[in-house]
Amino acid sequence: MRILPLTPAQIYYNCLYSAVAHAINNLKEPDFAYEQSWDGDNYSYHFGSGRGTIAFDLKRNIVAGAHRAEDS
Repeated sequence: MRILPLTPAQIYYNCLYSAVAHAINNLKEPDFAYEQSWDGDNYSYHFGSGRGTIAFDLKRNIVAGAHRAEDS
């Protein structure tokens, strides 16, 4: 287990802010709409050669995630 210097709430809000900025950018560049998405409390991303998902349970103060490098 690894201890992060950020709280789960800080990570959640940073993902949320990123998704809002991404949604605004989709008005100009709709071809990149697949790069970020939310499904309930799960944030998924696809950047370059990597993709992953971060799952949040803010009531219990838990964050779990996985990242996969497509070119490895």
